[in-house]
Amino acid sequence: METLQFTVPQKLHSYRLDMALVSLASGLSRRKIRQIIDVGGCYQNKKRVKIASRPVHQGDRLLLQFSERGLKLFKTAQPALSAHHILRREGGVIAINKPPGLPIQATKEQSQLHLISALSKYLRQTDKTENRATELYLAHRLDRETSGVVLVAESQLVCDRLMAGFREREFIKEYHALVVGIPRENEFTVKCGLRKNGQYCTVHVAKKGGKDSETHFQVIKCYPQWGISLVACRPVTGRTHQIRVHLASKGLPILGDKAYGERPKSLAKDLLALVHYHQLHARQITHPDLPFLKGLIAPYPPSFSALLKLVDP
Repeated sequence: METLQFTVPQKLHSYRLDMALVSLASGLSRRKIRQIIDVGGCYQNKKRVKIASRPVHQGDRLLLQFSERGLKLFKTAQPALSAHHILRREGGVIAINKPPGLPIQATKEQSQLHLISALSKYLRQTDKTENRATELYLAHRLDRETSGVVLVAESQLVCDRLMAGFREREFIKEYHALVVGIPRENEFTVKCGLRKNGQYCTVHVAKKGGKDSETHFQVIKCYPQWGISLVACRPVTGRTHQIRVHLASKGLPILGDKAYGERPKSLAKDLLALVHYHQLHARQITHPDLPFLKGLIAPYPPSFSALLKLVDP
């Protein structure tokens, strides 16, 4: 990972970010600088910047972090978002149906596309009536392998409002999960303390203490002949890996979960052949004061749909 740091001199005051960096970072082309900005490797006064046209000011501290391998992979990567991933765009909020495997934001290695860079690229290509790029802000997060609804704000003000709503638990979220096993009850709730294991970046149920967590579950359909079930999950709290850990604690690990479930040898090979990541999907998000979210449902990704078609033709 290469790191470059600069302080903006008076002569570059009010320059575009990318043009200022061209002047300051000798040896880096404007194209490469734009790539670094796109993958999330540019910081202005310790804040990540994703808009190349943002002006800089005298005394600003600029930081570039990138790897040549990461930029090469980013350059050859195919666009990760298309029109069918945009569920709705209204009131400064974009509802995205995030595909599985796409990180929400830049990874440490910055080795691939992420949701914000992919959405920025898509908007630049499609918003032909706008003269400037839209800065995007994440209101909440999903795990890399989890698919489904993500709300992205087009301004800091809108993002702050959304984040306040999530913090106050005003949003109602529903996930669908394909789990290994047949639940004993059609409806059940898991409440427990959760504690992070920093060494392995995982979470476990705490015998004492930990952060409080609660999820309500309802069985949608069981497939005894296949040994799996489709379950609706409605989290009350929003802890890291909460749904995955809660289901695993009930002996119902999510199908394909590499951290909290084993690959069951008892399941049919043609079913396992379709499982490349954990089968957890953020189906919908609603809020009493946001009517444009009403009725918004994120379609399952292709592999999730293929699994359902296999077990329930």
